[in-house]
Amino acid sequence: MPKFRRSANQSKGNKKGIFYRMIMGSEKSEDYARAQLPTNRWALGWDLLKSRFGKMCIINLITLIGFLGVFFFLLYNNSEKYVIGASLPFLGNIGVGYPSYVDVSLQGYILGMQADIRCLILIALSLVILAPPFLAGAFYTMRNIVWTEGIFVANDFWKGFKKNYFRFLCIMLIFSIIFLIAGYNIITLNYQIYLGNNSFWIVFALIFAYVSIVILIMFTLFMFSLNVTYELKFRHLLKNAFLLTIGLFPQSLFFMAIGFLPLILLLFVPSLYAITLILTILLGFSFPLLVWTNYSQWAFDKFLNNKIEGAVKNKGIYEKFEKKEEDVIEERKSASLASYYAKERRAIKPVNDTDVTITELPMMFNRADLERLRKEKEIVKEDADRYAEEAKKNGNQKKQGYKNAKKAKKKTETSIYDNIEEVNERNSLMDDGSDSAEDIQNTNEVE
Repeated sequence: MPKFRRSANQSKGNKKGIFYRMIMGSEKSEDYARAQLPTNRWALGWDLLKSRFGKMCIINLITLIGFLGVFFFLLYNNSEKYVIGASLPFLGNIGVGYPSYVDVSLQGYILGMQADIRCLILIALSLVILAPPFLAGAFYTMRNIVWTEGIFVANDFWKGFKKNYFRFLCIMLIFSIIFLIAGYNIITLNYQIYLGNNSFWIVFALIFAYVSIVILIMFTLFMFSLNVTYELKFRHLLKNAFLLTIGLFPQSLFFMAIGFLPLILLLFVPSLYAITLILTILLGFSFPLLVWTNYSQWAFDKFLNNKIEGAVKNKGIYEKFEKKEEDVIEERKSASLASYYAKERRAIKPVNDTDVTITELPMMFNRADLERLRKEKEIVKEDADRYAEEAKKNGNQKKQGYKNAKKAKKKTETSIYDNIEEVNERNSLMDDGSDSAEDIQNTNEVE
């Protein structure tokens, strides 16, 4: 016979590339097992980033549409300030061809400040008009991902939009108003510092404005997570988000910095612009959503779900229980007892072709054939149940007969033992009687 040989790929297995092994781990490692599921939030986040990378990229691209207005107005503001600086020679010789200004650089700063205020207003409007529907769908979809539920990105996005759009619109309206006020204060305070007013209160107010924006972002993110997780009234939503923001400020600041790291590098590190731009396009919004949703679910499990009756904790996390030696011994005893009582199982009738028959369906069958097949199956089931019931009765009768035989044997043994005792007792009495007669005879002889 011809011998078939495996190819080199089949004999060695489909070996993965170096980058795959770096991310997923080695197949020969003891840690590489399907049963090894994430047991904490850190492991869950890393596992989701690996296993749902494609869907996270799709979520990011969809969410990016809602912030196109923000990027457009930022680019427009930079272009406007560049044009202002290029067309008006604020740092050049103004002796010929230009009107004379008392402070040319101050005039340039004022024009730039006016451009910043216009950009700030347009960004706030774009956050209210464009962002809410995309944020509603993105947070709802990411919640399902963190809960390790099966998702369809388009379907879940649409469902999240329908359920949460109005709430997200109200939240973004509040965010935009406060953001607009804080941003305007930052612009005007920087103008005061530019004029040389470096008093303590000006610097303190500027720092407070920046901190208020950070707290506002945390507060808004908690409101988004609470809204897609629980059904709350709006005032309860505000209250719980405020308490979580104040109570978990250090932790929230840490995870917010991790989540927004690609955007921070994109805005403040020009030397990494190409890399951070690619990261922003792929994961600029979905990665912060993953980090914050995972973190907020931990906060909800710790502070809220304990107080809610019927709330499920640690969704998406596999809890491991280390078995002690006593537990293992007890399980083995239970298994041995189960095998001992296996004779109590349901009796199965032997298969034969004489009692019942099932007609095979033809190649072209109709409803009548299906109905006949169903009735035949019911007959087979009834016959099997009848056989099991009869076997159970016979088994009970055998058990009862065994018990009766055991009782009769015990009774017989008891009666035999009683007869033996009675015979022994009679013999002892006879022995006593003979001794007494001999004593009487001896006594008579002496007399």
